[in-house]
Amino acid sequence: MGCGVSIVNISSAIFDCSAPDLDSCPDESLPEFAFIGRSNVGKSSLLNMLAGEQGLARVSPPRVHQAH
Repeated sequence: MGCGVSIVNISSAIFDCSAPDLDSCPDESLPEFAFIGRSNVGKSSLLNMLAGEQGLARVSPPRVHQAH
């Protein structure tokens, strides 16, 4: 029994533009995906892995947190 999940095969990916407001969003003819989460949890790394492009989304260097 399915749960509405589809397999997506990404054949290529490019950074098209940054959209700071609705008026500058790209054409609605293609599907859109949102990655939501806290800072430094791996959203960019996940996107790069799914797209097969190492530098598509910028990944910040890992932070070291120290408990005092």
